[in-house]
Amino acid sequence: MNFLATLVPEYIIIFFLMVIVFMDMSKDEVAAKIPLVAMSGLLLALLTNVFMAPGLYGTEKITDPATIFVNDGFAFIFKFMILASSLIMVYFFRHDGEINAYKSRRGEFYTLFYSMVLGMLLLASANDLIAVYVALEVLSLPSYIAAGFLKTDKRSSEASLKYLLFGSVASGVMLFGISLLYLGVGSTSFKAIVGLGNVMPFDVLTILSIIFIIGGFGYKISMVPFHFWAPDVFEGSPVSVTTFLSVSSKIAGVAVFVRFVVGSMSPEMKNTEVLGFGFNIVTLLVFLSIMTMTVGNLTAIFQNNMKRLLAYSSIGHIGFIVAAMAANSENGLIAISSYLLVYTLMNFGAFLVILLIKARIGSEDIRDYKGLGYKLPFLSVMMVIFMVSLAGLPPTAGFWAKFYVFTALMESKLYLVAFAAIFNTVIAVFYYFRILKTLYFEKSDNAEVLPVLSGGNKTVLLILGLPLLILGIYFSPVVEFARETLKIAGF
Repeated sequence: MNFLATLVPEYIIIFFLMVIVFMDMSKDEVAAKIPLVAMSGLLLALLTNVFMAPGLYGTEKITDPATIFVNDGFAFIFKFMILASSLIMVYFFRHDGEINAYKSRRGEFYTLFYSMVLGMLLLASANDLIAVYVALEVLSLPSYIAAGFLKTDKRSSEASLKYLLFGSVASGVMLFGISLLYLGVGSTSFKAIVGLGNVMPFDVLTILSIIFIIGGFGYKISMVPFHFWAPDVFEGSPVSVTTFLSVSSKIAGVAVFVRFVVGSMSPEMKNTEVLGFGFNIVTLLVFLSIMTMTVGNLTAIFQNNMKRLLAYSSIGHIGFIVAAMAANSENGLIAISSYLLVYTLMNFGAFLVILLIKARIGSEDIRDYKGLGYKLPFLSVMMVIFMVSLAGLPPTAGFWAKFYVFTALMESKLYLVAFAAIFNTVIAVFYYFRILKTLYFEKSDNAEVLPVLSGGNKTVLLILGLPLLILGIYFSPVVEFARETLKIAGF
């Protein structure tokens, strides 16, 4: 019964997934209510996750090394972020003109969406590499289809095909790494892998298996050098699908990556030199984090399409998260949870502004944003808040998110990574402020009057933007929340 109770939010998602399938096969009047039912299911799962937390989440469920799925504080905080972000996604879908143009396929889209949510929730609780692989496939396969949902758009079809090809290779490489690890350890459980530093020799077989598995995780979170799919897929997909892949999908990927690296590998393994080459797993994470944030931010400078720019921007942010992981400390884990929470708010807000601007001017090109600061004042002010927070400047929560990453790096004496993070923050300020310069300091080529925002759109933007300003002044609750949930997790 304890094992069954572990997956209560997942059962709710499965039940509503079946309801959506049957609604889609019913009359048009019934199918038209699918978005409302989808929102209700996510809200119920979120409330269950929150109010049943004292009974669902505890350390007694993670003592058995054979447990496939676990519920601890770590799973709780990530499931909360996944469900909350997925709930916001339904609002995106309802206002995405590209998706709504396919009204007859509404049920198909929400079926894909719910399947992706199920995969993400399973990833947050996975305690076994086979369970991780299955959950990744449950998430990935619907993602490939959703990326190409706009059948008549060549960019969308190209995005779907590239995503499928890269994803298939990454999936096969990761599965090969899991098989190599099983060959050496005789188990795929995260708890069994802890013995790598003590029992199994740190030889070529181990190194290859760890690199292949990290490559699989790196692909899902678009970490360099496994990031090639992200820009093209982000640009070709509908804006709302791009938002989902940029935020919700990465939250789940980071959750399982952190559990694998931090929760399963012993200190001996993290600090053991690889074949006498003078570096270890922590060194590998340091290298990957510097490469990821640098490549992401430098490439973002040259982008004119907003979705491609935010794709490379999100790669840069993943570099900060991997840097906090390399810190290998409690403050590093707190920084990861805090960073992801803030990242969710500011990325959702930025993509919603892009979605609403595209609905009014029909373009995602930065060069078409000239003069919008005066034509669309509310949208432009919200864009300023989100861009300043993404850049990591005060008085926004983005500043504190990066500050805690810097603190964790300095505490762990990773001075080179801290310097790289500061350097990349400066680069990020340049290309984020380029957008603001276009909005306010460049004249528009036409005097067309654009439609005003509805009250609902303004409310959602304020819900996403105001917390960034409030937390920019008072960030302690986020840190304390992360600290308490991680304490329950036993990290």
